[in-house]
Amino acid sequence: MKDLAVKLDGFPQRFAEWQAVRGLLLVQRTEPSMVQAVADWVRSKFSRGWRNQYLSAATNGHGFHASLNGVVGFAGYDTPRLGFFGPLGVSEDVRGGGIGTGLTLAALAAMEADGYGFAMIHHVGPIPFYAKFLKFTVVNT
Repeated sequence: MKDLAVKLDGFPQRFAEWQAVRGLLLVQRTEPSMVQAVADWVRSKFSRGWRNQYLSAATNGHGFHASLNGVVGFAGYDTPRLGFFGPLGVSEDVRGGGIGTGLTLAALAAMEADGYGFAMIHHVGPIPFYAKFLKFTVVNT
């Protein structure tokens, strides 16, 4: 599998610009009161493993979710290791609408604000997805 190394520079501005044109879609850091509901959604749509990774991220303030009349996506960082972005998941029925991009930008902006210079996206499947909006270096693992 491949990892992607992403230099974190300017992501808070990029996320703000993305958010400004999204209308009713809300991408935000998951508040403690929402963590369990989002984690349950992750388990129902993806897997127990991703649920556990999301819970690990979100209970440390590193979880995000997208809402559009309910949860439609999630992301986290610093799981399984510090400086790692992921997992990222978007409900199949709304894929292709920019939700994954927004979640990625939100998390990378938060990582940059936390002082990280780079983020690793671990065991990437959809490299073409990330190539649409990120500059990265592919790292073979």
